[in-house]
Amino acid sequence: MERDVLIKALKAAGHEPIQLNDTAGASVLVLPYGARVIGLFPEGKANLLWVHPSLGDPEAATEFFRATGWRNTGGDRTWVSPERDIHLGDLQDPWNSYQVTPSIDPGHFEVFVSDDEVRLTTDGSVRHHRLEQDCAIRLEKCIRLIPNPLRYEAGAEDLLKEVWYAGFEQRTSLTYAEKSDFRPVLSIWDAVNLPAPGNIIIPTVGAVRPKDFFEPTGVSHLRIFPCGVSFVFDGRERHKIAVRAMDLLGGRAGYFRNIDADEYTLVVRNFFVDPSAEYVDTPWADPTDRGYALQCYNDGGVNGAYGELEYHSPAMGKGTGRTECFDRAQLWGFQGPLKDIARIAHAFLGCSVINQFFERKLS
Repeated sequence: MERDVLIKALKAAGHEPIQLNDTAGASVLVLPYGARVIGLFPEGKANLLWVHPSLGDPEAATEFFRATGWRNTGGDRTWVSPERDIHLGDLQDPWNSYQVTPSIDPGHFEVFVSDDEVRLTTDGSVRHHRLEQDCAIRLEKCIRLIPNPLRYEAGAEDLLKEVWYAGFEQRTSLTYAEKSDFRPVLSIWDAVNLPAPGNIIIPTVGAVRPKDFFEPTGVSHLRIFPCGVSFVFDGRERHKIAVRAMDLLGGRAGYFRNIDADEYTLVVRNFFVDPSAEYVDTPWADPTDRGYALQCYNDGGVNGAYGELEYHSPAMGKGTGRTECFDRAQLWGFQGPLKDIARIAHAFLGCSVINQFFERKLS
């Protein structure tokens, strides 16, 4: 979706986004409704993130926001985990009892804008369904554009001459409100919605088999390499895989997508991983199976043709050694010819998994 088309539709619907621009022409759109990064645009290029198709038309967007209940606008969002405790009203009937916390999404965020940063804050409440108690929290997000991390690399001028770039950093804090006596174990849960079809590439310490959180994932959607994993986003079959903090080779994963002839995109998530910390988002059937820092969700067509690249922060609360969560992460986006995008993927994700993933495409 083009930037001006998205802005026009959101304005018509009464939800004008905040735009951050850099000198190279890249931009980020921040939507106060849900505190989402709704757009990531290299100069003159379409959105690298998935947004709901209704947001491409003023009338459809207006109807979209008028509808009752939760609506997935798309983009990059922040919720609170563990999902099992915060979002499942009935473990015996999880899909029909799934609940999004309204004080977080869409929430009522205060917005503070400076020349180069957007800060959004809200005081909300999350329901811990298993313990049947509410917890008062404060969530704050700060978003700013960031320069191309490859700019000082040897050969960067040659590598980037046909490549467009846009990237942002997000600093997020989650704290218990002072009035809250109930302080369950919680963590930050970030998910960026990405348009299908494409492939997630995850560097790992060895031949790691991810954990299936939902339906079993077969070879049509999952490939395991000696030092990495590839997972398909096609928006046709529901799957969710999870990788433990100890199995990640750092905190990076990339999303590779062919958009037109020899034009490709690469979106790289960079986040902090602490294997000594408590990662508390678990499979729904087993709350003792902890340690998963990164997850990937392929939608089954119910909400749209997209997938989510997700990660969780170390948790706060009893037994974690932390009384607050603070997260700092980057999202880097690139668009250009296959030969250049493959080299960029190599630089960010490592030679072993990238060589194996690209071996047929570059032969």
